[in-house]
Amino acid sequence: MDISRKENAELDLIEKNMCLENDSIEVRYPGIKDLSLLTNNQQQVTPMAIILEKGLTKKDQTIVYNAKIQVFIDRGVAQNTSQEEIDAWTGPVN
Repeated sequence: MDISRKENAELDLIEKNMCLENDSIEVRYPGIKDLSLLTNNQQQVTPMAIILEKGLTKKDQTIVYNAKIQVFIDRGVAQNTSQEEIDAWTGPVN
């Protein structure tokens, strides 16, 4: 498979930011552009989440989806974030 020069550079950047920590791989995805330019897109993604939830319910897949999300939470890949934590965050937001 041939990859473009851009794809090769992106792969190289990701590989340089990978390390093995306590039997797991930690990957840091560096921002290519100024991350302070990102804006809060909660107003855009909330309707998308509602549509996703309706689709999962219609297809009777809510339990399967929630189980997959729980795996991410159990592994520490994702976490619930309180409103206080969100309000106190001073880093990039998107």
